[in-house]
Amino acid sequence: MSLHFQRQSNNNCPEFTDQEAITIYLCGIFEGHYNHRSTYDYMVNHWSSWFPKLPSYQAYNARINAIYWHFEVIISHLMNQMNFNDCYDNVSLVDSLPIMLSKHPYTAKVASEIADKGYCDAKKQFYHGVKLHLIGKDRFEKIPKPNFFDFTPASVNDLTAIKPMI
Repeated sequence: MSLHFQRQSNNNCPEFTDQEAITIYLCGIFEGHYNHRSTYDYMVNHWSSWFPKLPSYQAYNARINAIYWHFEVIISHLMNQMNFNDCYDNVSLVDSLPIMLSKHPYTAKVASEIADKGYCDAKKQFYHGVKLHLIGKDRFEKIPKPNFFDFTPASVNDLTAIKPMI
């Protein structure tokens, strides 16, 4: 006996799909647009005929934020597809990168469930945001092969975040 599940929602067959939202976002990044607004504007100005049901910017932004976890799956799949046969087996590189959501950490309310106040020593600046932590295999005179990455709130110390990954 086979069970078939159907989404019970008035948005069962949306006119603008998650696949279209992801396509627009990734195409924007490939064209050098690294935030939602510039990606959206690029699509409206250059590719609107391909996406006739493109919603307003607010609806597009809400859709991208709601499906963020798809990007984790896509990146993980792409990392597994990369063929690196020139890695040093016994050398791993570790780095962290602040992702600033706001330069006003005491008044910011953006993504409060995953972000908080942190300090970027390189810029000598407090910020509200998250950190990207990456572990990669060293390669001779090339960019390291990413093995693992994770996001933490900005206040988490780099060593504290990296220990569970190792």
